[in-house]
Amino acid sequence: MKQRLICPLLAATALWAALGGGATPASAAIRVVIDAGSTTQVFYSSGDAIGYFTTTLGNFDVAIGSALTNFTTQSQSGASLGQSLLISDAGGAALPTLTVTTSVINAVGGVPDGLVTGGNIALVTGAGLARFTLPNAADLVVGSDIDGNSNLATGTIRNNTTVNGSLVASLAIPIDGLGPDAQQTGIVSNNPAVGFTLVSQIVLTGASPGIMGSISASSNVSALVPEPGPLVLWGLGALGIVVAAARRRFTAPAAG
Repeated sequence: MKQRLICPLLAATALWAALGGGATPASAAIRVVIDAGSTTQVFYSSGDAIGYFTTTLGNFDVAIGSALTNFTTQSQSGASLGQSLLISDAGGAALPTLTVTTSVINAVGGVPDGLVTGGNIALVTGAGLARFTLPNAADLVVGSDIDGNSNLATGTIRNNTTVNGSLVASLAIPIDGLGPDAQQTGIVSNNPAVGFTLVSQIVLTGASPGIMGSISASSNVSALVPEPGPLVLWGLGALGIVVAAARRRFTAPAAG
């Protein structure tokens, strides 16, 4: 069952960003690039969380978003990058495809948090992707999911999760959230000595003028746990036979 946690997640991550996201090292940074056809905006945060607000995004009247990653608290249990987005349009002109691409990047010195302008745009967009070092497995399980809620059923949403350049896309579902579960998983190769990159992209297509809606996307990475091989299974089976035989020998009644 899908959990409708879009608004609580947005509020929580926006508050986290507003409070500075705790004391996070400068090595963690988030870049958000919003593309609305004829308009592109870039936002930056030097921590694990970001919150943004814009009223100048082309034909979309309002876009409020946030993102949160566990880069500085990464562990063997997995890596994550989540996005939340609220959009509003007063109606009238047709709406273009909207993409919100959030990347965990190397920190860029001297760039303030928030909307990126002037010469800082090239610095932020040119920054390399940061690399998670945990989980340090050779094969990774990548999960990509998205959910939505809106006043109109027209429009589809999808989450493109990219790890080490390999795309794992969720299903494309209606933005009103009444479609099927969108989650998809894939296996991506990794060099544990180098680490892996993580990018999440929300894609909204075919939205009708006058739409008001919320979107929540999640991208998760965990270590692939290999299944036991044939020799291991054979060995376990043989061990079971030996144990059963020994048990029968010790429980067999003595001969009269």
